[in-house]
Amino acid sequence: TTMFEDQTNAGNATIVAVANVPENAFGTITNGRPQNITNLTNLETFVYNLSGFTVNIPEGGLPMVGRLDNQDLSSDAANKVILIQMESLMARIDLNFTMDPYQSSDDGRNPSLLFNKVSVGNFPMGGTITPQLDDESTTVTSGITLLESETVVSVTDFTGRTIREGEPQELTLYMFEHARAAKKDITYPEGIDDDEKQRYKNSWAHDEAAYITLEGTYTNHNGYAYTVTYTLYPGANAVDDFTIKANCQYKNNITVKGITV
Repeated sequence: TTMFEDQTNAGNATIVAVANVPENAFGTITNGRPQNITNLTNLETFVYNLSGFTVNIPEGGLPMVGRLDNQDLSSDAANKVILIQMESLMARIDLNFTMDPYQSSDDGRNPSLLFNKVSVGNFPMGGTITPQLDDESTTVTSGITLLESETVVSVTDFTGRTIREGEPQELTLYMFEHARAAKKDITYPEGIDDDEKQRYKNSWAHDEAAYITLEGTYTNHNGYAYTVTYTLYPGANAVDDFTIKANCQYKNNITVKGITV
């Protein structure tokens, strides 16, 4: 309560709690106040950047934030304990792969898909303390730096795995919120079924849409090996949405049936 020069203001306070960011993220603390945050607007627009890019949970834990408005922090407040619900500044992306091949080898070992490299492009290097995206937002522009080029990432216990029929594999990535609106000038082939439209999502993507590239070796039922690359654009649906919101989980169930020539 001594932080407020006017106890009237203390009776109608805004509390923002931030967790799992570096101790000096907001600048040197002087008289209990961080150097770079002198008012609420500074905090609402503050951009948090990872010290080193990762698609895993950062070493210090998921950066989180919670906010409560209209709180009584005056010296005569009746409630001395205030609970704040924290939310993650990052989103979780789950990719669940299964194999449902058109044809199988006699021993059932093929077809198979070996993943040996995972890369990402246009992933944000950080995010703002206040989420920028709501139900109406389609583009994040608030000074967030995107990866300048496609980057190979380390994914614990995924690279080197093989997908076969009856042997599913899972991949989990974390990223800050990001969105790019879909292109508006794409048309589908005449007579296409709705469940086939997901095959054309890459055609809807703008240059700065976030994507995941998986490279590996596909071996067909006859034992012939092919180098393959899958490019996946995460979002709220598999057809034309490219929006990733903070504190959300995106589950993608992917079935591999074969390769096309």
